Amino acid sequence: MEPRYVDKQIVWVQPCEELREGEIGVFYYDGAAYIKQYHVDRSAGGDYPHVVYHSLNPAYPDVPIGEGAYRLFGRVLN
Repeated sequence: MEPRYVDKQIVWVQPCEELREGEIGVFYYDGAAYIKQYHVDRSAGGDYPHVVYHSLNPAYPDVPIGEGAYRLFGRVLN
């Protein structure tokens, strides 16, 4: 999550059930863990908004959330 967080930096995480748009969270999805920004893409249309884990580092792609195993650990506080 560079430039905001650097490799091996310790972050404080507040356990929670859900995030608001733009908050940074710690997620588990489809066998991998991520620190990414929570983003809801409403422009895609359809009955439900599409959730995307947005990377602040342009070297890494966003992670669209689909049918894989998913878990939110919490909100990053620092």
